[in-house]
Amino acid sequence: MSKIPFYYYLPIIAIPLMLMFYYEKPNSNVQIVFPDTNEFYIDDYDIYLTTDSDWEEADPGSFDLKITNNDCYFGVMAYNSVDLAKKWTPETLYEWHNEDVFSRRQNVEIIDPCISYSKDGKNYTYTLFSAEKDDDKNYYGSCMITFDSTDEKMVWVLFAALPSYVIENEDYILDIIYSIDIDLTSEF
Repeated sequence: MSKIPFYYYLPIIAIPLMLMFYYEKPNSNVQIVFPDTNEFYIDDYDIYLTTDSDWEEADPGSFDLKITNNDCYFGVMAYNSVDLAKKWTPETLYEWHNEDVFSRRQNVEIIDPCISYSKDGKNYTYTLFSAEKDDDKNYYGSCMITFDSTDEKMVWVLFAALPSYVIENEDYILDIIYSIDIDLTSEF
């Protein structure tokens, strides 16, 4: 019986390791820079987000800001901590929003379980859901964002799109979420 040389096994070991590090999102320092950008502001809260030029504002409905590129919708709600009753923490707001949204959907499933992580001075709690409304199936990403620079503000984001769009554009969608920030040049 002949021995198989060690270098034969290198691709078997190296490829999964490379893929694991390449696709590790929460700790990734890679951020897409949008070539032609749009910035959207929530003036009352000094919050903004950046997208590429394909996005435009939509009727906000119950959100402080809603944007779309006709394939995906982002709804953003901002909060000043001082305006909230003591029972409302980032965690309780996140849970309440999820219960509120998904109580009005059918066939709700968790696609990516809730994770919490920090990146670039912001703290994220994120879950990806699948649900149906009006005979349409969508993926919904729910994300609560708090900021290391201040405990005075927090943001809840909900995006919705067809599952195939989210699967193909997950990094792009996360880059938009990561772009949400506070305008530190204004006074709180």
